Amino acid sequence: MKLYHIGFSQSDLGSNPHQTVILSGEPERSQYIAQTYLQNVKLLSEYLGLNRYLGNLPNGKPILVGTSGMGASSLSIVVN
Repeated sequence: MKLYHIGFSQSDLGSNPHQTVILSGEPERSQYIAQTYLQNVKLLSEYLGLNRYLGNLPNGKPILVGTSGMGASSLSIVVN
């Protein structure tokens, strides 16, 4: 079941979920990071303006890049 506040579920992460996450405050920065530094990028969610991307670093390490929104309250909702 997709979680309302993030727009994806555990099953969307695949059988080997990513253990490293980079969060930024704005969607454009998350998109830039994913498209500039990751390989095999897949858009996971654009729900509520909070973008999430899955990809791999050049060394093969899987990573999730996402938007946390603005401020501590938004960040708390996203990570919890």
